[in-house]
Amino acid sequence: RQSPCKMLVALRTPASVLLAHPRRPLLLATRVLSLTNCAVWVLDFERGVFVQQLAGHTGFIRSLALDPSGTRLASGSHDGTVRLWDLGRGEHLRTLSGHTGGLLAVAWEASGARLVSSSSDLTVRLWDAASGALGSSRDRWTALCVSGPGGPGPVHECSGR
Repeated sequence: RQSPCKMLVALRTPASVLLAHPRRPLLLATRVLSLTNCAVWVLDFERGVFVQQLAGHTGFIRSLALDPSGTRLASGSHDGTVRLWDLGRGEHLRTLSGHTGGLLAVAWEASGARLVSSSSDLTVRLWDAASGALGSSRDRWTALCVSGPGGPGPVHECSGR
């Protein structure tokens, strides 16, 4: 069994984003496979083994977010897309496109029905997670708050021009 630190060293490339699963012994780490191929590695740090690779972004992955159930992962990349993944099956669910700049952050609403993304193009976009449809967009914004009593909740506009 390897420690999480030894597992990260085994990646052989720096992990720019790390995310621990809140209920399972999983560590999600970004990995650059080449300049145009970046992936998320899923590592089981209890057993010390590599679980799966979620590949498909063509730019550096800047942000990771698990949905409230811990079953879906959103990854935001410098390629301007958000990719949604089913963690249990290791499957790509859909790609959310619409930003013209690299992604800076992604976050889920508490219900898991919607997610928000912010980009270096100075837009914030709200997406329907089930359909991938763009719900709304704000130009010249750099952030939205995803908050509520006791933790994440509805999306509120909290920063702008």
